[in-house]
Amino acid sequence: MKNCTRLFIVLLLSIQAIAQQKLDYDTDSRWFWGLNVGSTWSKADVAKKNDWGFGLTIGKAFNYNYGRKLSFDIRGRYLTGEWFGQNYDTTDISGIYPYNLPGTDYSSTLGYSVLNHKTRVHELSLELVIHANNLRARTGWDPYVFGGIGYSWYKATGNLLGSDDNIIQYDQLVAANDISKESITDVFGVLPDYETNLIKDPAHEFARNWMPSLGLGLGYQFGKRFSMGIEHKTTFTRADNFDGYILPTGKYANDWYHYTSLYMTFQLRAQPIAEPERQPIVVDQTTPTVKYPPIVDYRNPMSDVTVNSPNYNLVVSVANVLEQQQVQLTQNGRPIYFNWNRNSGTASANVTLQLGANVFTTIGTNQVGTDQETITIIYERLPEPPTPPVVVKVPPVVTITNPAVNPKEVTTPTYAFESTVLNVTQQNQITVKLNGQNIPFVFNPTTHQVTGNLLLIQGANTLQVAATNADGSDSKQTVLIYRPVVVKVPPVVTITNPAVNPKEVTSATYAFESTVLNVTQQNQITVQLNGQNILFVFNPTTHQVTGNLLLIQGANTLQVAATNADGSDSKQTVLIYRPVVVKVPPVVTITNPAVNPKEVTSATYAFESTVLNVTQQNQITVQLNGQNIPFVFNPTTHQVTGNLSLIQGANTLQVAATNADGSDSKQTVLIYRPVVVKVPPVVTITNPAVNPKEVTSATYAFESTVLNVTQQNQITVQLNGQNIPFVFNPTTHQVTGNLSLIQGANTLQVAATNADGSDSKQTVLIFRPVVVKVPPVVTITNPSVNPKEVTTVTYAYESTVLNVTQQNQITVQLNGQNIPFVFNPTTHQVTGNLSLIQGANTLQVAATNADGSDSKQTVLIYQPAPIVLLPEVNFVQPQSPGQVVAVANYNMLATVLHVTAANQITVSLNGQQMPSSAWSFNANSHTVSMNTVLATGNNVFVVTGTNVAGTDNATTTIIFRQPVVECIKPSITVMQPTALLTGGTVNQSTITMTAQVTEVVSVTAISCRLNGVLQAAGTYTAGTYSKPLDLVSGQNVIELSATNNCGTTTTSKTIVYRAPQVEKPVITLKSPTTCPALLARGPQVITGTVSGVANASQVTISYNNSPVVFTSTIANNTLTFSCTVTVLANTLNFPLVITATNQGGVTVKECLISIKDYAGGGNDQTSPVGGDKPKPSPTKPRTPIIPTDTIRKPTITPPSTPAQP
Repeated sequence: MKNCTRLFIVLLLSIQAIAQQKLDYDTDSRWFWGLNVGSTWSKADVAKKNDWGFGLTIGKAFNYNYGRKLSFDIRGRYLTGEWFGQNYDTTDISGIYPYNLPGTDYSSTLGYSVLNHKTRVHELSLELVIHANNLRARTGWDPYVFGGIGYSWYKATGNLLGSDDNIIQYDQLVAANDISKESITDVFGVLPDYETNLIKDPAHEFARNWMPSLGLGLGYQFGKRFSMGIEHKTTFTRADNFDGYILPTGKYANDWYHYTSLYMTFQLRAQPIAEPERQPIVVDQTTPTVKYPPIVDYRNPMSDVTVNSPNYNLVVSVANVLEQQQVQLTQNGRPIYFNWNRNSGTASANVTLQLGANVFTTIGTNQVGTDQETITIIYERLPEPPTPPVVVKVPPVVTITNPAVNPKEVTTPTYAFESTVLNVTQQNQITVKLNGQNIPFVFNPTTHQVTGNLLLIQGANTLQVAATNADGSDSKQTVLIYRPVVVKVPPVVTITNPAVNPKEVTSATYAFESTVLNVTQQNQITVQLNGQNILFVFNPTTHQVTGNLLLIQGANTLQVAATNADGSDSKQTVLIYRPVVVKVPPVVTITNPAVNPKEVTSATYAFESTVLNVTQQNQITVQLNGQNIPFVFNPTTHQVTGNLSLIQGANTLQVAATNADGSDSKQTVLIYRPVVVKVPPVVTITNPAVNPKEVTSATYAFESTVLNVTQQNQITVQLNGQNIPFVFNPTTHQVTGNLSLIQGANTLQVAATNADGSDSKQTVLIFRPVVVKVPPVVTITNPSVNPKEVTTVTYAYESTVLNVTQQNQITVQLNGQNIPFVFNPTTHQVTGNLSLIQGANTLQVAATNADGSDSKQTVLIYQPAPIVLLPEVNFVQPQSPGQVVAVANYNMLATVLHVTAANQITVSLNGQQMPSSAWSFNANSHTVSMNTVLATGNNVFVVTGTNVAGTDNATTTIIFRQPVVECIKPSITVMQPTALLTGGTVNQSTITMTAQVTEVVSVTAISCRLNGVLQAAGTYTAGTYSKPLDLVSGQNVIELSATNNCGTTTTSKTIVYRAPQVEKPVITLKSPTTCPALLARGPQVITGTVSGVANASQVTISYNNSPVVFTSTIANNTLTFSCTVTVLANTLNFPLVITATNQGGVTVKECLISIKDYAGGGNDQTSPVGGDKPKPSPTKPRTPIIPTDTIRKPTITPPSTPAQP
């Protein structure tokens, strides 16, 4: 048994390496049969000895298909086997059958026996087998369990008689205390023959019974229809005589028998379904095909699991899909991001678990089908450590740090807010709302900062930050008032050229440049020169203004001005034009001769000179040896030229010129010395250039040059000693002519003579006629490329063979064998048909004539044409005919397989073929797409695909029904101010109400009433209505109505206005510090403060009933004042009165001032500052001063206008 197991494992490991496709559900009939062989043994009263067993199975699989976790087999089994048992101790068998029968009477002789048996069994059973189908499909491994019921018949025989046919004398072994395997074998003498039937059943040789069984197995799918494995089966016999003995005191109440086997199972192929014959088609090898539906299997975790960490790496295998978009992964119903490994077919995601159950669902989809698996991961936090007796709750603490003030006025629509939130750890414990709507934000758990960007609406915006934890919640809010800043941008003019002012120029024209910002059109700009508008060019992109100025001599004023809706600007500058006067006297240069002195050998000489800055010839004189000579002057080139007649020896040449600005002259010397030179002829033969010269033609055109002769009769030309005609060109000095050569050497001589001498040259030309050989020339013209790939077995080749006249001078071979051909001697063409073999074929054409031979060869590679598949047309959108849509714009999608270009496809709509510009074809995805506008009612699409294999088309319909538009009345949602939503109270008399109003097109459809009074129109932008309102003190009723064709919607809101309570001013004297005050005579400085006022106009000071001028400063609504009063000799109880007024009322402070050591009367006539002469107090001069500070609080009616904030 161990050897069988080892063999099975080795076999599994070796075959698994070459296993290919594990299962083939598509062509499997679900029927199977199998063979098994193995070992049998029993669990009974007699010690077991293993032996053989053999069996057959046949059955059918159920639920055996793609994506099924489990499959089930119903199978029948036939099993036969036998095994042995042998004890090595004695057993009391008193009264037990057949030990009490004559011939085998151990009961009355020994009273005991050493038990043994041989059992043979036959079984027919019906079994249910359960397989792990997904595992088998994915890996090939097939673990399974099974159970069943069977009908068994069995026979147990024992070895009760020895070789002498008498009972075995076990007493001798017992006496020798030697009941061993060897001893028993010796006693038997020969191999046991198990002659005695041990089961008491006179009617049957075999006992019969229904017996249940259980088992398990492990197999491996080596091929699509073949598997092998190991299996164990236990059968419960429901009897105690399976080993032939019924022993009430035995080891087991009932016997079991076991069968461990190696098996082979063969799955039967389904009968193929006859299909209509189709044209062969070519499989598109660029697009991977999938035969099987997806199989989803979780790898981590492999089953539902409970974890203590919120972070988990989820891994799931999705077989038979190629792209990530074919896989969906959700957590608690929401899609999550995952990484896709196309090679391994696995999806992985690092997920954050929620507390409690997290249900993950994976769906795999391909063109064959869909599979879906769900797994649950339960996240439980680790138990918290024991808490101290005192539990301190730490709810969140929210602080809005930016803006730091509330309300905050801003001038930009975006604002970066900041807040701190203590005692929370995760972002999902915080919400941030702007105007009641959640907005995104960033939470840093380390710094506790919450930050984000706000997109504000015009007017008031309410920002709320809220946080919640297990101990409570907190929220803060603030208001940001967005008021855009209107910036005026008047034009800005800058004159950039000239850059200085004034600018002096020497040219009458000037190109000016200027920049003008904040204008967009040329008509917003004017340019004036000396008060007159002039033309200019304006570039609105670069803001440049450019133009050309025509200046007058002297000062010129340039002004550039620009105007826009926000203002105007102008700049000016002065250009002073002063022409430059330059003196230009003549400049004389003698250019030929270029050297001084110049020696010449000719009596005449052509001189050249340049004279600048003169315009007429009479401004120039030319003298030779002191005498004027004629010359030519070109005023354009400034050249002076002429011919000089020189005398032998030195000659002086002078050129002079004069103009209004001065004069110039140059001279040079030419020395004339005549030269006497002898020049005999010079002969040169130029063609032929080599000597001797071999030629192959009987005629030859020779060339020669002869210098220093002027006439042809001074020259002679001879060939082989005979004068021959020639041509002499005295200008080029060339002598030319044609030679008639004789075969062999030819001597050519050219001679010339003049008064100074003679010269001659000769050369040899060797004439050897050429004999030309013309061997054949072979050219293979078809095929024109080498090698040539063809897809047909026959091929018509073509070749040209030059310089042959008969067909027998040519041979044509294909793959080394001569083949027939046709030769046309007129066109030199060789043609014929080739019968090719698959692969490379060598074609050789050879030709021979008297002058030689030639051959050419080429290779034709014959590969049969690939099979072309018939087109397949299917609609993707709509998925099925007759769909109803409510939108006229529709995108029709279809797939057309086995075509490569749009010209193989036609698309028609409602019987009309659409042009190719109305639709598109993607050759990679094989998709036809057409965006069209549907007609009301039924729309019929027909898509047709055609290739060399044939045509396929598909038809679908889609119904367009115009949607019924529901008439919707306007809706009104009041948004700001917040107090208007709740009927609250404000302390500002002016508010701006904003409301969201839908289903209207303009502000004219909206009306607003305040306390029953119709208000002027507000503003309506992007669905938001805004209206400033002036409230009255107390309750105000605001009614907002919106009207469209469907009706009117009205909403009414109340808001209460209460003016803020303002405290009356507080007056404090600092000098004097006490009242009444006794002051020294003369000017005295009075100082103090008044709180609760905003400017000095709210304060007045009088002294002795006359106003006093004071100086003051204000900070934080507190005025600090200082004034000077004069204390006179008769000053007694002069009132200093300070009065302060604000919205809370009027405060009056009076301080009586007297002079120290008052003497009364007095003649001092000095008046106090700002007043009249002192008025005597009505009190008696010596009346004591009352040491109290008198505060007057007159009744003053507060102003009728509302208090301003």
